[in-house]
Amino acid sequence: MGKFGGTTKLIAIVCQFHDGMMARVLDNGEPSEAFPVTNGVKHGCDLAPTLFSTMPGIRYRTDGKLFNPKRLQAVTKVGETVVRDFQAVR
Repeated sequence: MGKFGGTTKLIAIVCQFHDGMMARVLDNGEPSEAFPVTNGVKHGCDLAPTLFSTMPGIRYRTDGKLFNPKRLQAVTKVGETVVRDFQAVR
């Protein structure tokens, strides 16, 4: 934020708001150990849109077409195999 003209006081307030932020991830439905989050903002944070909108260089769409479905097509390496016969391995 300092690079974009954020005051020292504003940066300190944002840092205090997020100090001690911890997260967990789910792996097969099991939560991991908590770990510190060192960048980003809290999920659902009311401050996030304000911070995002104050950063220069971010362009907004105003024509009501936020998503271009053609641009959202992801290239994946997922294959498909049909299994016709199962055999027990002992």
